[in-house]
Amino acid sequence: MKHLIYISSILFAFFLAQDETKHVLFTDDASIFNRFSFFKNSEVTIGQQTWKTHNLNVSKFSNGDEIDHAKTDAAWKKAIQERRPAWRYMNNDSTLGKTYGKLYNWFAVTDSRGLAEEGWKIPEKKDWQELIDRLGDDAGHQLKCNCNEIKEGKGNNASGFSAVLGGHCLFNGMFTNKHYTGSWWSTSTEEDGQVWAMQLNANFNEAELLKMYQTFGLSVRLLKEF
Repeated sequence: MKHLIYISSILFAFFLAQDETKHVLFTDDASIFNRFSFFKNSEVTIGQQTWKTHNLNVSKFSNGDEIDHAKTDAAWKKAIQERRPAWRYMNNDSTLGKTYGKLYNWFAVTDSRGLAEEGWKIPEKKDWQELIDRLGDDAGHQLKCNCNEIKEGKGNNASGFSAVLGGHCLFNGMFTNKHYTGSWWSTSTEEDGQVWAMQLNANFNEAELLKMYQTFGLSVRLLKEF
């Protein structure tokens, strides 16, 4: 009888956890999210926005077409020069994909075949701004996860966003800033061709909106469409 009660308790906790990952509201208590952060497809609601709690890690567009995997610096540079969609793992290490997702070039982000699954989108600049405004001056601290993947300047993850600092890839294929910064694409550009991105830094509690070159490889985080 005790065994049955124990098994029932585990099953109840499992289904409760699945439900909570989809409906966590913004809270100062980070433990509510952290208890269930191992669920791959979890999402979190912050204010009026619902975000994925992990970086995008797909190798195909939404129509099933493959996105080029630029396994070498030369392949990455060629894709940029030819304005073709491509992605890489940070440091070309596939084991990092589960934690950090993939780094995508701008041409993958804007391709008409779409990176996002149905009902989701890559955020615009105004979407990132809304998130930062909602969380206030220490938005970065609330967005960064309190996890082993961040070696310095961990956040408290009070928002449940669970950001990890996966660095980015430069035009020449060089990887930089892993554990130091995390940068996420928006779909908003300026007249000079640069693209707005949201960036977090291990050494600061703020979240910033910065202009990035289209030749970079950055992380992607999806936002639910209304």
